[in-house]
Amino acid sequence: MESKSFQRFRSKIQYIHQHQQMVDASLKVLNTKLNSATDKTKDITQELKINKTDYGKLNQPINEKDRLVSYSRSKLAEYIILELFGAFSIYMRDITDEMYQKDPIKIVGKVNSGSTLTYVEIIKLGSFNKIREKIVNEIFRKFENERSTIKLVDKILSHTDVVVPDSLKDTALMYLEMRHLFIHNKGKADEKFKNKYGENVKLKTGDKLPTNFKVVSKAIDTVNRFAKSIDEQL
Repeated sequence: MESKSFQRFRSKIQYIHQHQQMVDASLKVLNTKLNSATDKTKDITQELKINKTDYGKLNQPINEKDRLVSYSRSKLAEYIILELFGAFSIYMRDITDEMYQKDPIKIVGKVNSGSTLTYVEIIKLGSFNKIREKIVNEIFRKFENERSTIKLVDKILSHTDVVVPDSLKDTALMYLEMRHLFIHNKGKADEKFKNKYGENVKLKTGDKLPTNFKVVSKAIDTVNRFAKSIDEQL
């Protein structure tokens, strides 16, 4: 059994994983092709026989390929982590909506906001489904204001009997919190991240987060299993 929320999440995750593998495989083929070149001073566009105008940034000597491929792999990993976080956030918002439909009073009771809708707002919304959507969005925004993935998850699930093994929960949240560091700390571990997760990934404060294929693949798998464990229990 899966919720509709998880089905949408699982579909998004599959596309993210497919994109990761497609681009990584393409980079490997590119690397192999350029390694076989006899003249390493030729431009990459020449060796690949691609349009120099369309791919002007690749008008560089083949001996620059290691730097270019390394950068692309690093940015791919960063992109996948950001997409993974986005997909998980949407899943948490969607299950908030599903829980609201099941028991709206419990969900509304999670935020002591005293929010109200005026007659005009109700009329403009036009239907109960639109009113529900507005309420759920406002509730979820209040959860997000915690600015902590851990607090967000705990608050949404606080009235449920969901219990995820700490090892799975901590590892999934570690990957999800990497997103914050990519955006706000140039992809480097800060003191807070190091203290909480440093032993798992052998990082010190200021070290760059790992961005290799295996780490990102494990991130996708772990976050997927974390969401699946939540969903099965819900």
